[in-house]
Amino acid sequence: MLTILLTERFPYSYAETFLNEEIAYHSEELVIIPTFCGTTGTIRKLQTLHRENVIILKPQNLFFQNKKIARLLGAITAMMTSEFRQETYRLIRERQFTVERAAQLASFISKAYCITDYVAKLINEKYRGEERIVIYSYWMTSTALAAIKISQALSNVQAITRCHGYDLYERKENHMYTTMQKYIVERLDCIYSISEDGIRQIKSKFEVGKFNEKKLCVSRLGTLDHGLHKYEKHPGELHLVSCSSVIPLKRIHFILKAAANVHNAKVHWTHFGDGPLLAQIKKMTLDYPNVICEFKGQMENNQIFDYYQHECVDLFVNTSTSEGIPVSIMEAISFGIPIIAPNIGGISEIVENEKNGWLLRGSFDLNELTEKFEQFCQLSSDDVVRYRHAARQTWETKYNCVINYKNFVDSLTGKA
Repeated sequence: MLTILLTERFPYSYAETFLNEEIAYHSEELVIIPTFCGTTGTIRKLQTLHRENVIILKPQNLFFQNKKIARLLGAITAMMTSEFRQETYRLIRERQFTVERAAQLASFISKAYCITDYVAKLINEKYRGEERIVIYSYWMTSTALAAIKISQALSNVQAITRCHGYDLYERKENHMYTTMQKYIVERLDCIYSISEDGIRQIKSKFEVGKFNEKKLCVSRLGTLDHGLHKYEKHPGELHLVSCSSVIPLKRIHFILKAAANVHNAKVHWTHFGDGPLLAQIKKMTLDYPNVICEFKGQMENNQIFDYYQHECVDLFVNTSTSEGIPVSIMEAISFGIPIIAPNIGGISEIVENEKNGWLLRGSFDLNELTEKFEQFCQLSSDDVVRYRHAARQTWETKYNCVINYKNFVDSLTGKA
């Protein structure tokens, strides 16, 4: 059996870092094809990539290198396809058509067709004799559409995908449009959602009874066990940590502003991650001198884990407007760190309010976030220990990657 994994950028750059742990559980031949890594030339130094069964293929044509002229020509060609016409007609019929969505659709289809051509040629030239091939799209996006097109053309190919958050939920960043989602859901052989909420989302949007409901599966992500830190609560101090891209969607400025309003503790905030708004956030900190701010930038996972292992972190904070179930939260609870996060996407599956953390309203304001910070500061040492124990227990029962990824790979190979 051969598995062809379609990623966005992995194993180039820091994208999809959580795939590193999963790859260790693939024992059959695994071909990884990053489909949007541009001209990035350096593969990350990850031990799992140096196994004999793992092959990394980086497409070299201008489209995959993200050259504007190639993508423009691809989008124009996509407008002539039956998929573009059918989806555009559906959008017009349902009064959802906009120019932005049409442009998004054209780009989506052109990328899918380019991936399809590349992978189909690869199979015909190198893997024609394989009895069974699984095209595994890591996101339910254009790579999933490509997997479908290949499976329709080749009888020995199965098309499957994971779905997470940005590829599942409609939000402002994608013009409130999850491109061709109905078409993709109906034609995939199996959909592995990282959350139960993802399955509910699909069922609520589409008439699942018209196709095999058994192809909808929950397959959670997970993290490795790096051990627990000997934590000690320091009265009058509050150490917050966040980990995300610094983009509007993540709203990390809320953490700074809410922390500045805490009256019963001296607040230290550490952020891991980079992005276009980082300089603006750093400048903003000058207006809040009562908060000690530390920006670590983009770091390897092991460096973050080392920090959790050796520093006393009181709370991990997520302030995003849209999520599936963030791997960053899984990582934090594996160290027993309680969580504060909004009740969006599948977050309520990992954060149990007033047990291993606190759930905010999806549309929370600064006062609500500040109240949660101050509520933690008022906890006794015994109460904090209970929260930390509950956080670790959640990880052990739901997000241990040794269990989750083994079960997922067994499902792919038919061993489950």
